[in-house]
Amino acid sequence: MPLNISEWPTKSEVCGILGLSLSQVNNLVKQKRLEVCLEKRAGRAPLGRVNPKDLEREKELRTAQETKAHVMPETALVPASGNSRAIVRVVEPLRFAFLNAHPPLWLRFDQAVAFTGLGESRLRELVEKGDIRTERGPRGAVVLSRADLETHAERG
Repeated sequence: MPLNISEWPTKSEVCGILGLSLSQVNNLVKQKRLEVCLEKRAGRAPLGRVNPKDLEREKELRTAQETKAHVMPETALVPASGNSRAIVRVVEPLRFAFLNAHPPLWLRFDQAVAFTGLGESRLRELVEKGDIRTERGPRGAVVLSRADLETHAERG
């Protein structure tokens, strides 16, 4: 028995149902998570229609994966008894998120701020004193030595 795909939802309808963009739906098709059949139309481009069973399965997967986002309590960022290092302890696990697992040998100022937890003005003071070596990066930006930053962090 031939399939009656004219009752299947179109890709654009699936976008609205799942709350995805057309390229995200196309990626699901490439991953073979959604079956798409093309409906031929006279004088016009074929229309992609999505198997409703696959759509239902994908909706179930998405609702099962939806969890409440973790929000850090406000008290977590308040230093305990004036100890500003408490904030650093909370932020420290997030320090290398943008640097992947292996930070580069030379860091821009914004990266060095995240790496050390010091302010940019304090880093500039250390550079002027000569405690931290600097170079010009490939695009002309000033970069700071990670080794010097680590040494200063161990002393400080």
